Amino acid sequence: MKKRIGESPLKFFPGAGAIAAGAVKAGIGLIGGGKRKRELERAQRGYDMQKQRYENMDTSNPYQNMENVMEDATINTQ
Repeated sequence: MKKRIGESPLKFFPGAGAIAAGAVKAGIGLIGGGKRKRELERAQRGYDMQKQRYENMDTSNPYQNMENVMEDATINTQ
């Protein structure tokens, strides 16, 4: 049997390479889609939990009702 060097079998079908690549990508997407979806949902739950913690944080001024005892102090500069 003689080898045909330099000729691609896909030359007869110009779009066959793109179609094959698309089919492979679609297959990979279907196979790993569930795992990625679960991972995305888990990450979203973690994000929502951290966001809720941030929204519930007490951001009031802890020094609001304190008196400044040094307010009227004077400094001797001599």
